Amino acid sequence: MNKRILLILLILISVTLMFVYRNINAQGKITDPDVLELYPLSQDQQAWLSKKGELTVGVTDDAMPLLQFTQQGEASGMLADYIRYIGSGYNTEIHFVPLKRKDAETMLISGDVDAILSMHNLLYDQVIAYTMPLIEGKGILMYENALSLKDSQGGAGFSVLVVDGDPSAQILQKSYPHMELQFAESTEDAARRLREGEANGIAGIEPALNYYLGRDYITENLIRARGYLFEKNYCLGVDVKNDTLYDILNNAIYHMDSEQLLTDLQSKWMGISYPIYAESIIEKFGIILLIMFAAVLCVFFVFYQSNKSLYEELQQRMELLKESQNEMQTTFDGVTYYLAEVNREGKIVDINKALAQHLQIRRHNAIGLTLPEVFRTDETVSKQLIQLIDLTFEEEKEHSLEFVVGRGIFKAHTFTIKDTRQKVRKILMMIIDVTDQRSTERQMLQDNKMIAIGQLAAGIAHEIRNPLGLIRNYCYVLKSIDESDTATRNEAIKVIEKSVDKSGRIIENLLNFSRMTSNKKELVNLYVQISNIIDLQRNWLDARDIDIYYRFSGTHDVVVNAEAIELVLINLISNAADAISGKQGRIEVTCLHEEGQHIVLTVSDNGEGIPPEIKEDIFNPFFTTKKKREGNGLGLYIVYNEVSKMGGDLKLDSEVGVGSVFTITIPIEDVSTEGAKIQ
Repeated sequence: MNKRILLILLILISVTLMFVYRNINAQGKITDPDVLELYPLSQDQQAWLSKKGELTVGVTDDAMPLLQFTQQGEASGMLADYIRYIGSGYNTEIHFVPLKRKDAETMLISGDVDAILSMHNLLYDQVIAYTMPLIEGKGILMYENALSLKDSQGGAGFSVLVVDGDPSAQILQKSYPHMELQFAESTEDAARRLREGEANGIAGIEPALNYYLGRDYITENLIRARGYLFEKNYCLGVDVKNDTLYDILNNAIYHMDSEQLLTDLQSKWMGISYPIYAESIIEKFGIILLIMFAAVLCVFFVFYQSNKSLYEELQQRMELLKESQNEMQTTFDGVTYYLAEVNREGKIVDINKALAQHLQIRRHNAIGLTLPEVFRTDETVSKQLIQLIDLTFEEEKEHSLEFVVGRGIFKAHTFTIKDTRQKVRKILMMIIDVTDQRSTERQMLQDNKMIAIGQLAAGIAHEIRNPLGLIRNYCYVLKSIDESDTATRNEAIKVIEKSVDKSGRIIENLLNFSRMTSNKKELVNLYVQISNIIDLQRNWLDARDIDIYYRFSGTHDVVVNAEAIELVLINLISNAADAISGKQGRIEVTCLHEEGQHIVLTVSDNGEGIPPEIKEDIFNPFFTTKKKREGNGLGLYIVYNEVSKMGGDLKLDSEVGVGSVFTITIPIEDVSTEGAKIQ
């Protein structure tokens, strides 16, 4: 701690010494105006001045009375002495020539003069280089005392004289748009025209206006507006291409004691000793900034030393954070699922190693692309993926979507990633290849169909045997009747054709049911579809002394996954039949469909019912209460799974000894909305 205090004291002592040195150094150096030490010139600068021999400085009359010309053309005044000091210090003669305000910059650029004494004008910064400031000048507005600037409407009624090129003109035009401005060639010309009554006001640089107006005895009838139109510095301006002369003049002004010199010259020419020197920003605020910097440095040093242990702890925390990030990245790349981070614009922020390998793309090449772009999906799937991302950001909760790319089937799950303010910043999308799983499910469904067909085989055989028997009998009739008995022949042919149609329908229903599941939605006649399923099972149920009844209400045509409904009905009817034993059985199937609404499918039976304790288990795979080899426990699991995939709802009401009712509600979709659905 002692070292800290010692260092702080050393810094404060150094700042104090600099401040004292500055004040001592600023006190009267000028004891002999004829001997002035200036900033030393380089050899190139000395050679340039020697070759030049003398310098010509152009001066406008707005520098009056700080620099004025006698009748013989000699320049005198405070600024004339100031500039001559520079010339005498470098053994160079300086001549002054009067210029009109509007011609000053033009004559400098053309080379008629080497420098001009002028206020800094931003409009000429591209062609004129201005030195450090010499003194400050301020612009004022004076007008006849009978007028009121406050009561005027934007300067209406005012006619003001301004020297052409003076910055007052722009300021007055902006502040008083209705003020009439008249332009004069010089401040002296403006004062003369005011005296002759051409205007009722005048604007310009304060010392020059006071000089000419006072000389012509016209100040008695004028009042000065409060405040200043502008505050600018008198500088020496040189051609921007003349770097040598600029460096000579600027270094001379910057390094010599301008404050004390101007104070002495002011005392000589104006009889006052307080300075009117216009310090530059650096000179005016340099010490304050230095003290502030030193103070900040001290505070920073104390803070740093006091919190060194905190800094070390922060470093440890940063290392732990980095280790945690590395662990997360390792986990991110280690999982076999496909992972992608996506921002609000749907652009990929990062993908894991597994997804990069699957897509056969480098990770950095995927960043900035969208998921449809990297998966090369079709237009329909692309819209679904974009909708999935937008919905996750909008609702700030997880969603899932199953989609197909080529021959692959993928399931995407989204998870929100929130910042410290609990705002969703991006989402993590986990994509699982479920192609094999769906293939296995399809095979399981197909196996279930084959089992159902096996159960129905006896009934189907009986259904086909009956019309075949009729065909055989009537073939015998056709062989034995007389050729002239056309009535009997026609009746026999009619019965044979009817029997063939019936057998054909049975076989067609059986083939339709046994085909491989496609999971596609299509426009079907739902009434006929359900009737065909019931017809396939009717004989099998009759053999078990079970009656089945079917009732349909509503619109027949609907877009639905017909094969899924077939599987659901086959398994529910089979399950209901197995629940009935030792009594006359009854199964009722009802279907309600109102256009644009849900499909409500109900299968009820008068079987033994389901005990409450196993209601939660009956939809689990391989759960069964049947004897061995009488069931595999997949029927109700398939029902539940197919209903879920259709986005439907399955409800069970059962009472032991009374029976069970399965109610299925399936949402229907328009043909235009067919496709994968976001969950």
